[in-house]
Amino acid sequence: TLIKNSTPYQFITKVVADGGTVLDCSNVFNSSDGFTSYRVIFDKLKPTIDPGYIFCRLAFGGTIDSSSIYGWSNIKNEGSSFSSVHEGIDSRWRVHNNAFTESMIGFLDITDTDSGSRSTGTWHIGAGGSSRSGGITLGSGSTSSTTEVTGFSLNLGATNSNGFASG
Repeated sequence: TLIKNSTPYQFITKVVADGGTVLDCSNVFNSSDGFTSYRVIFDKLKPTIDPGYIFCRLAFGGTIDSSSIYGWSNIKNEGSSFSSVHEGIDSRWRVHNNAFTESMIGFLDITDTDSGSRSTGTWHIGAGGSSRSGGITLGSGSTSSTTEVTGFSLNLGATNSNGFASG
């Protein structure tokens, strides 16, 4: 579910997972709508079979950018046994840096989407693992681009090549 980040939120569209490894929302933001901040709400999104990780890339002019323009940092926790801090500059934001097999819930805020600004994202995402284990990722990132952001993509990475499913 994608809504505009203002008070009150305004619903834009619902994207349904179709089994692919990429959810492409590259043309959902528009400067003429008067907004520069958006919230993506995750509602029972999960990998179809194998454990997965979630990455986000932004679209500029309707084209997803996979170059190394993304700086990010996050804290992840998997149950009581593992907790760590990650950071990087690479070709995507790592918005859920935990393997998960069950439904994911949380949000991703993308702001400063207008031309001349460097977009910023922040995320708070939790997901279930095998048996009772679960994981949470909190993080934020920015880009080096000042081009208007027109959308984003979510990519399922790491061990999963089977795709997203709706829970």
